[in-house]
Amino acid sequence: MLNCWRIVALTGLAACCACSDSTTDPIPEEPVGLPDDPPEFTIFDFDGYAGDQYVQFYWNSHIDWMPGSPIPPPLKEIKLWMSLTGPSQDFFLLRSRLGPGVDSTSIADLANGVSHYFRLTVHDSSDGVVAASRPIWVQPGPSIPPSIAIHVPQVLPDRATLQGNRNLDWSPDGKWLAFVKADNGEVANLYLLGVDDLSVKQLTHYTQGTLSSPMWSPSQDKLAFGGNNLSPLGWGARIWVTSLDGGEGQPIPNSFGDLDFAPCWISDDAILFCRGTSWAPNIPEFALVHLSDGIEQKLTFDQTIYKYNPVLSPTASVLAYSGYVSQVGGGILARSLWLFDLPSRHSHLLTENQYWDDTTPSWSPDGNQMLFASNRNGHFEIWSLDLVTREEKQVTRSPQHGFEILNAAISPDGSELAYFRSSSTESWLEIRPSEP
Repeated sequence: MLNCWRIVALTGLAACCACSDSTTDPIPEEPVGLPDDPPEFTIFDFDGYAGDQYVQFYWNSHIDWMPGSPIPPPLKEIKLWMSLTGPSQDFFLLRSRLGPGVDSTSIADLANGVSHYFRLTVHDSSDGVVAASRPIWVQPGPSIPPSIAIHVPQVLPDRATLQGNRNLDWSPDGKWLAFVKADNGEVANLYLLGVDDLSVKQLTHYTQGTLSSPMWSPSQDKLAFGGNNLSPLGWGARIWVTSLDGGEGQPIPNSFGDLDFAPCWISDDAILFCRGTSWAPNIPEFALVHLSDGIEQKLTFDQTIYKYNPVLSPTASVLAYSGYVSQVGGGILARSLWLFDLPSRHSHLLTENQYWDDTTPSWSPDGNQMLFASNRNGHFEIWSLDLVTREEKQVTRSPQHGFEILNAAISPDGSELAYFRSSSTESWLEIRPSEP
């Protein structure tokens, strides 16, 4: 700590490193994020790592000032606020400290399983709000240790690609996990993990291009995946299929789009996938190809919703996917979860986000729960959504600062949860009980 924190004692909260009492003024409702005219001072990487009845916070704030630009106002304090109501209302001041910089603090004696929302604000010498962080949403609770943890040197060189692609899939019999990794940041390939004996089998041996989003066929004799420039001939981003014997796979018929990605088996003969374009606005739509005759169907034409990571429900009638909507003036919403009804070909919004991204959905075997990765904590963790009650719960709690948890995949019998726990330099493929 560079400076002493001033603490506000609220019922049910135990404050650490107390120096003196502060006030309980409510947080200003505006700005929600940075002001319309962004100041030189900003808050970076406001993270909340939840544990058993506590949250540990980390952030990095500094003055980003360039010669010739307006001189930033004198900065006095950073304030930490909390709400039990929502991300933009009913905030109360918890702590304040003098000056910017890299810092951390913790709040203890929080109720497990209860949603807590936090924000940071930066104030000048007259106590005016210079900037405010995006709110974060955490639910304290115990961290369940993995029963299996396998070090993966690097799961794709690009961390944003890992956050945005579904790179982990259980076989229908629950004995294998298909996953993507790229040793030493080199070309990614497809691997199988035997869950019983922890054996690892490399299926593809590409030496160029990128590979992502493996998915098992219903009969478990093939895997589909997205591949970009895997062939020496180039061929762009296409959908590929390989057998369990390995090899380099073959592109499916009529996968000739500029940007075909994220395959999803509808049946052993039909693969649905996302098709983007190399020209603006590049809004991916759903297409479907029958492997036996190569007939293609275009399922969506809305050119409104950017669609990613489709996954079929256990009833085989609905797709879940992550997406966002283009806004007037060029702005976009944060990435949310959507449902797509196959018979009617209509989408409807499942989670509505202003501040966070919800990605890579995965169904529970009974179809009543949706697991997904979300950066509500300031970094990605796995959350669940009860499709009956609409209750949202934080499922994972990374125990280590700098790591986030991605690509949730629940086993076919519902007993185990697999995911990647990743930092900017390394990743672990972990499996743990799906419930405590």
